[in-house]
Amino acid sequence: MNIKGGHMITLNLTGSMIWQQLADGRSPEQIADTLSPQFGIPREQALADVNEFLEQLETQQLIAPLESENSRPSLGPKPAGLFCNLFGKRSSPAGSTK
Repeated sequence: MNIKGGHMITLNLTGSMIWQQLADGRSPEQIADTLSPQFGIPREQALADVNEFLEQLETQQLIAPLESENSRPSLGPKPAGLFCNLFGKRSSPAGSTK
């Protein structure tokens, strides 16, 4: 959730897997090594997909930008309860309550 921007990102299964591995301190390369055999895709494709996902998270200001190619993104405190069934941007109207 980006509180300053007023929107929330929900993740599909793959996004949730990547997010959890980031939270566990794994590098993009380690995540690609895990995803490649699980999805039957080349490691290079898995790494490209992980990096694209990280760029999207950075754009949404949900993770700190990477300082170098081999850096690990900073998620802050370990996330909990963020693993949803959809991937997309949901805008929350200003001042709305539940």
